[in-house]
Amino acid sequence: VTGRARRIGWFDAAVARYSVRLNGVGVAALMRLDILDDQPLLKICTGYELRGTRYDHPIANISHYKHSTPIYEEMPGWREEIGGARSWQELPQNCRDYVERVGDLIGAPVQLIGTGPRRDQFVTRGAALFD
Repeated sequence: VTGRARRIGWFDAAVARYSVRLNGVGVAALMRLDILDDQPLLKICTGYELRGTRYDHPIANISHYKHSTPIYEEMPGWREEIGGARSWQELPQNCRDYVERVGDLIGAPVQLIGTGPRRDQFVTRGAALFD
């Protein structure tokens, strides 16, 4: 919308999972998934490797963190616009698979999916999201 170039990183499920556990999050939201519309391949960071050891949580020590390597899980992109979707079923299957996988990895179901920059561009799933 603004025309500014964006730098977008891959979703870090390790950090999100830690936050879900720490804060007792029950449901999650993924906003602006439309930014991924043209990506043929999506990556999700599932953990980190440091000196041959895998960690499924963020590495807290900054001096160790900068020497760690993210571990990515790859998924196919959906390669179509989702901005017009108004229901879960209107989202492409690969998009739904991505949302489901993120929820599984972080330990909280994703019940709000942003599909564009406007506040009315979102899809909800699950019961009683706003109750």
